[in-house]
Amino acid sequence: MKWIGNMINKKDYNNLILLSTNLYKTELKRHNDAGHLLNILVFLVDNGITKNDGLEELYQEILTNNFSVVLNIPEHFGGTGKPCISWMSCDHPLMIYAAIKLNEGKIEAIHKKAIEKVLSLSEDRKWKCKGDPLLGGFRGPGRKDDECPITTLNILKMLSLTRANSYKTEKLQALEILMNLWNERKTRRPYLFAMGTDFKKLKYPLIWYDILNLVSVLSRYPEAIKRAEYKEMLEIVFEAIKQNGYCPQSVYQFWKGWDFGQKKNESAYIKKTIEDIVERTNKEK
Repeated sequence: MKWIGNMINKKDYNNLILLSTNLYKTELKRHNDAGHLLNILVFLVDNGITKNDGLEELYQEILTNNFSVVLNIPEHFGGTGKPCISWMSCDHPLMIYAAIKLNEGKIEAIHKKAIEKVLSLSEDRKWKCKGDPLLGGFRGPGRKDDECPITTLNILKMLSLTRANSYKTEKLQALEILMNLWNERKTRRPYLFAMGTDFKKLKYPLIWYDILNLVSVLSRYPEAIKRAEYKEMLEIVFEAIKQNGYCPQSVYQFWKGWDFGQKKNESAYIKKTIEDIVERTNKEK
């Protein structure tokens, strides 16, 4: 364990690990479901948890299932209405990210193959909302030719675990997409992803398309840190701290009872996340 050990009760920590082992027994119906086990797993690995903390069996399940999840897309949304082990372009890179972190950051041949599969989904220099053919042609609400913001962010998050000189073209491509989305935020909402008031609220864990998750990922790339867009985003984070300290401005109800599941007191998790962002940013100055 890393700093997570000082943040939560050991019982809560063990409960989350036990809960996450049921990943392939749980259907994913909404990607922004903060209580879904994929998002719980992302929280755990973001805080130093690896397969050595009781998740070896789950790690092997993830590999066996090719970094997929159990999805159930209703027929009226274009899906089959039945659960199946499959993927969408937004959850696939996140699952690969979680698996690599579970493997203590070690990228092996099986991870590399999965990374390259996700990157190959790019069309017209952007990653759109796509799904496994098993899902019956389902995609999110929006224009099919638009770039998908959360897919792009999760791909960049996944690639942040690779060596700096690996996948350089794809990294720069994803960075440019996210910067353009920021610049066009007042006129565009691809797949209904807006970047307005709610987007700018400090929120944890880092599982969705919001300011803290975006800045955290971008701060891992020197090319992003030098951009005016990044500085604008970071200033919004600083302004939130100035106004409310490290208090969460928005919360996921599933995490009620955690220090980031309420709005009255400062969150050690949010504080640590921002401190890490600042540290990475200052290294590039």
